[in-house]
Amino acid sequence: MLQTRAISTFCITRNRIWSNVAVSTKFFLLYAILLKSGIQLNAIASVTAFQSYGAVFPPLNPAIVPILDPKNATTLTLCELWENDSIPVTPGIEMALQRIRPHFALKNIQFKVLRHLIPAGCGDSSLLAVAPALVKMHLNESKGGCNLVIGPSCTETMANVRGLLMDWNITTVTSGASGIKYEDKLRTKVLTRFGYTQEDVSRVLVNVLGKYNWINTAMLYDNDSYARDFQTTFQQVLLTNNMTMSRQIEFTQIPNNLMTSKDTQWIDSILLKASERSRVFIIAAMPHVVYQILVAADRLGMTNQDYVYLTTNLIETKSHGFSDLTYFDDKARSDPMARRILDSLLVIRMKSPADDSSGRKEFEDFSNNIKTISRERYNYTYPSNEDV
Repeated sequence: MLQTRAISTFCITRNRIWSNVAVSTKFFLLYAILLKSGIQLNAIASVTAFQSYGAVFPPLNPAIVPILDPKNATTLTLCELWENDSIPVTPGIEMALQRIRPHFALKNIQFKVLRHLIPAGCGDSSLLAVAPALVKMHLNESKGGCNLVIGPSCTETMANVRGLLMDWNITTVTSGASGIKYEDKLRTKVLTRFGYTQEDVSRVLVNVLGKYNWINTAMLYDNDSYARDFQTTFQQVLLTNNMTMSRQIEFTQIPNNLMTSKDTQWIDSILLKASERSRVFIIAAMPHVVYQILVAADRLGMTNQDYVYLTTNLIETKSHGFSDLTYFDDKARSDPMARRILDSLLVIRMKSPADDSSGRKEFEDFSNNIKTISRERYNYTYPSNEDV
């Protein structure tokens, strides 16, 4: 019998200063990244001197910070290249620059920031737009080219410009590109990813299945690019690490129309068929689709302690939508039936700095500053109960 509890979570632990939500928090160590990269700034400091952003960039007395002459100062060009998502990334980068600019000014170094947005959605529009945007910034808009590229986020868009970035030897940082395989990342030495990778998440999932000896498993995955990438990566990790388990997992793609309709007949039939051999279901889908599947499972008597359902919550924000834990929390608070249904749901999520008491105050201050900049300068307001 499987023992679960309401919306149980496994956390994938990262360094406590990394948030699991907004990509803006990934750039507070921009100074250290510049030093670590191919940009020659060895005269400033050693990378090993930096422990946390609080220690790296103590506030400086304005009286000692020189006013640079743009004609004589060394200019480093930072090129932002992001998908036009609803969440602005720039506020986090602005905060980083506010902190590091005085320190660089002491070495007669200034920053120029170029920003270019491409269509959101990780689809064909993004793929067609990303390379021309990079070429325009690097060859036309900056005198010496981009010293650092920040973004893009989607695996597909990053893969589309990986060759250009390597050929031009441009240091690149992103919070995304999670679907690029580890061996491909090794060949892309200019790329640093601050966020999770789908291979990491897949290994955690394999370990969870192995720990509880959940061998006969069904995976239901959506038709969006993230879910397809995750399914492919998970299958590859299985083949590499656990051939026996890979033969015992059945993969089924969720039809497109399930996103906009209540196709209960399809859900019922796939659940009944899978239940002939499986008691564990991995669901890679939007939260309302996950919940539709759980409601159908409850209707079929498949949410008792003989069954468990797993999903991931790697971008924990109401603004993003994919596998959003807050969606399940709201359901559980507002509907007693939902709380009972969600007893069978196990969520794998990123660990947040707010989870640790030692870093909570620092993180909350940072989060509030990001929200203020987003609201006042970029006309974006975070929900009141949402962390950055």
